[in-house]
Amino acid sequence: MSDHVELRGLSGTAYDYEVATIDTSWNGVAGNYAFAKRDNLGDWRVLFVGETGSLRDCLAHSALWDQAKAFGGTHVLAHLNVDGVQARHFEEHDLVVGLSPPMNALHH
Repeated sequence: MSDHVELRGLSGTAYDYEVATIDTSWNGVAGNYAFAKRDNLGDWRVLFVGETGSLRDCLAHSALWDQAKAFGGTHVLAHLNVDGVQARHFEEHDLVVGLSPPMNALHH
């Protein structure tokens, strides 16, 4: 059984993310993703939030993963989101504003 984590955006919306490692085999489905690590208390700390039309294409070759590792990243959190580009952008923005991932600040 896969582990899951709930990420909550500024809007208060809770999103269910599957916990995986970077070497996970991804399907070519649309979704939102986050690079993350656990802190000393075991809580998830999100380093970057993004969206893609294909988790397989995005995560298999993501140069951001190397940067996430430099920030201590150990896992990928993924949420299937096939409700369209606008829904994925809303979720990405909601989580970025609510969680303030340090890598998103570097890429905007």
